[in-house]
Amino acid sequence: MSYRNLSQSNSKKGSDKKPSPLNYERVLRKKYELSLRETEEKNKKLLDLLPDSVFIHKYGVITFMNSCGLSLLKATSFKQILGKNIKDFLTPDYHSLTDERIATMYSQKKSAPPIQRKIIALDKTLIDVEVTSNVLNLCHNSIITVVRDLSERKNSIQKYKLLEEKLHYDNLKTEFFTNISHEFKTPLNVILSAVQMQDLLLAQDKNINQNILKYSKMIKQNSYRLIRLVNNIIDTSKIDSGYLSLHKINCDIVKLIEDITLSVVDYVEQKNLNLVFDTNIEEKTISCDPDKIERVMLNLLSNAVKFTDANGSIFVTIMDSNDDLTISIKDTGIGISKELQNTIFKRFIQVDESLYRNTQGSGIGLSLVESLIHLHGGSVSLESKEGYGCNFFITFPQDSIKATENICEEKTEQNASNSKIETIHIEFSDIY
Repeated sequence: MSYRNLSQSNSKKGSDKKPSPLNYERVLRKKYELSLRETEEKNKKLLDLLPDSVFIHKYGVITFMNSCGLSLLKATSFKQILGKNIKDFLTPDYHSLTDERIATMYSQKKSAPPIQRKIIALDKTLIDVEVTSNVLNLCHNSIITVVRDLSERKNSIQKYKLLEEKLHYDNLKTEFFTNISHEFKTPLNVILSAVQMQDLLLAQDKNINQNILKYSKMIKQNSYRLIRLVNNIIDTSKIDSGYLSLHKINCDIVKLIEDITLSVVDYVEQKNLNLVFDTNIEEKTISCDPDKIERVMLNLLSNAVKFTDANGSIFVTIMDSNDDLTISIKDTGIGISKELQNTIFKRFIQVDESLYRNTQGSGIGLSLVESLIHLHGGSVSLESKEGYGCNFFITFPQDSIKATENICEEKTEQNASNSKIETIHIEFSDIY
């Protein structure tokens, strides 16, 4: 009797059995379909990362849209878009052109050039876009369309054009103010020179009527006021156009501030005010433009004199520290309310006229002060309480005013004296 190993025999027979061609084709198809779905999912994820809207459509019927496209059309889900025709989102005037572009792409198998048009979102808003399309031969002749939102770009272009127009008109305004200011200055200087000559002649007449002298003084003072206004407008225009430059030299800031302070003593005494100068250093050489510093100081001192009643006080103090150099101009005048303190450095802004009806001004001075100090790398600030005076602080970081190797340029004593007297008359012309 013989025995056979049935398990081995069956195993051998099974190993010899080959799969049928039909089963093999099914396996390959499943693998292909699985691979295709995986590829489609990857492509969809990649398309969702794009910053532009992507539409895939066949003969105009939408079959896919990325998340950016849904956002562009104000759709919350793809179900709102699936199966719709792309012409549903185009204004009627683009329908025939769209049909022609699609037909051309299918017939010539090439991309359509970019074109700008308007699309209609689901909320009926019109959106400016740029559209470019191409045929996807591997996807059953579908067409892929990339849509770029131009709204932001067009808004930027519009804003840029508005900015250009604003700058153009600002330049025209600056040029106008500069030209008209120079035109004013020439006859004003002639009038002032004639008045000064008249004063010299009148001084020789001992029997002159005092009214004539009074009127002559009024003409001179108001000429100074106009010159001050013209100078402020010219300098403001130069600052706006970037043409105002500093002529820095090395100078002793303590001596400069003290000399400027002492130069206004006559105006201070005329109003029965007390003027005090103090410093915690005796000498400090810095790099600055003395004429611009003088302009700033005279402006702040004239304001202090103007807004301080008789028997009041004005304090000018220099404080030097390791980090900063600070100049303080403090008065015991009427002060400025907290609500108005944020506006006083703005151009052409004046505080409540009812409080200062006895004073004159153009509203340019403090704006110019701030600009001139900023050109030096410094800052201006104010501490004030209504009814308790003002304290202006000019602060220079030590690095911004560090002395250079340039030699300090000294003006001749006579020219400097005459120039300073004239400057003081101009800056204090608003004080009556």
